[in-house]
Amino acid sequence: MTGRIDRRNALLVRDVSIFAGIGVLLIVLLEIVLRLFIPQTVRYTSINGLTLGKPDSLIGHVNMPTAHVTVEGPEYAVEYRVSEEGLRDESQHAIPKPTGLARILLLGDSFTFGDGGNYSDIWPVVFEGMLRREGYDIDVVKAGVNGYDTSAEVLYLERLLPEYDPDFVVLAFLPNDLFTNDPVSGESPMGTIPGRRPVDVEAMAGASQGIDLHCVRLAKRLVIRNDRLYAGLYLITARKEFFTVPWSNELAMRIDVTKDLLKRAHAFCMVHGVEFIVLSIPQQFQVLVAANGYELDGIDVFFVDELFSRFAAEQGFDWITTMPDLIETYRSESTDLYYRFDGHLNPAGNRCVGESFFRQFRRLFDDRL
Repeated sequence: MTGRIDRRNALLVRDVSIFAGIGVLLIVLLEIVLRLFIPQTVRYTSINGLTLGKPDSLIGHVNMPTAHVTVEGPEYAVEYRVSEEGLRDESQHAIPKPTGLARILLLGDSFTFGDGGNYSDIWPVVFEGMLRREGYDIDVVKAGVNGYDTSAEVLYLERLLPEYDPDFVVLAFLPNDLFTNDPVSGESPMGTIPGRRPVDVEAMAGASQGIDLHCVRLAKRLVIRNDRLYAGLYLITARKEFFTVPWSNELAMRIDVTKDLLKRAHAFCMVHGVEFIVLSIPQQFQVLVAANGYELDGIDVFFVDELFSRFAAEQGFDWITTMPDLIETYRSESTDLYYRFDGHLNPAGNRCVGESFFRQFRRLFDDRL
């Protein structure tokens, strides 16, 4: 009897091993096929040997002048060209600024740089095109840099403003800035950020960061096609804290730091007689939750805009939010405005942000344009 049971157990172990082996073999074959024919990673290729970013002793990093990089991934294939001025900008900006020329300086992170978008599709260019089509002769300086937050943008503002002499400064803000913003110390316009590390230029160039299974990335990409699942997965990440009420002590501290940074930027602009504006761009999670009417316990996707728009009014600068237009567009057209896996604006989202910003900017400043 004991021998019969042992034999059954041995057969069971054999069958399980066979099935497990077949499963592993199928996964390996799938991984090979994906890597060869449908890669799921983003691949950076430098056309002229330059990385997209270079270290900067003050800010951490800036764009590498004249860099030319192509980027291919499952969601897009684009190219990035950086001008000799270190901007992703095809316009020429005379320095010193010619008398009578109106100029706008746009600052921001990868959303302003235009990650995932060809130059003609990114929102700063959409905004610039609408200005020109409406007959406004305005120079738009596009100074977005991948990896920036409000801390870095304030320092970059203090570097670029005296050089470009703009009439308007627009600082693009996203809720994820709250997560990394650090105080800027020192009274000088060129303060320092304690502990800010130099950029990893190899990472910016798309170098491999360790084992990354393509089949796992594909599975994630398929799962987050569903709005509800996307929202649910977002809520198990640390970024849930951006929209959790009541606030944690950490978030309250981050909010205070960000307010101080915005006050500093506004004060610097006032000293130079420049109009300061914050353009708020929501994250994909906010748009999906609001457009679908999801009610999530302890989550308020609107509070960031509501809080900082009140703060901006108290301080005397404008807070322009694009969230209502993105929500309405997604709700009415049922077309994605962000890349699902990447999280950046796709061409439709960039167009919506550019058009929304143009309408609100013209309404506020038409008399000065």
